[in-house]
Amino acid sequence: MSMKAQGRINSASAELSMRSNRLLILERLVEQGHARQEEVDRARADVAISEGSLLDAREGRQLKELEFAKIQQQLNRRTIFAPASGVVSNVNKNVGEFIAPNDPVVLTIVQLNPLKASFQVPTKKARELKAKQKVKIVFDHEEATAEGTIHFIAPSAKSGMLEVKVYIDNSSGKFHSGEHCVLNL
Repeated sequence: MSMKAQGRINSASAELSMRSNRLLILERLVEQGHARQEEVDRARADVAISEGSLLDAREGRQLKELEFAKIQQQLNRRTIFAPASGVVSNVNKNVGEFIAPNDPVVLTIVQLNPLKASFQVPTKKARELKAKQKVKIVFDHEEATAEGTIHFIAPSAKSGMLEVKVYIDNSSGKFHSGEHCVLNL
């Protein structure tokens, strides 16, 4: 039975209407002495049965709606949403495969816009840089260049170098994730 099935409700409603009309007619006829009380009593019982059938049809539909909502909730709990938009580069789990808490990696998504590049910059040069500063990035292929924006400068150095993270606008899709590039200071 479909969740929004209306047929049983319509049928039960029509039967109730028909039996209610029959009861009214028999009650008038009994007052005039043209019908027996047994017929009226039977008609009242038929109306009560029809009311029960209509109630059953409505409750059946409500039950189907609740079952549908339950299934939707189960599906929502089992649906995985990516934390960011991007391109799937590696699938670690197949459809229907169990995802354990100690191995939750389902797939790898590569974000292509903006690209994030990490550079190791000598501490002296890194101190001249500021967050949100525009910088020039040079890619290996065809000497392509792009403008980037400094997103992060590490607060502590490792071997005299500070990590500098730069976001590069790639709305044109010109650059690929993992390409070699150089921060031009």
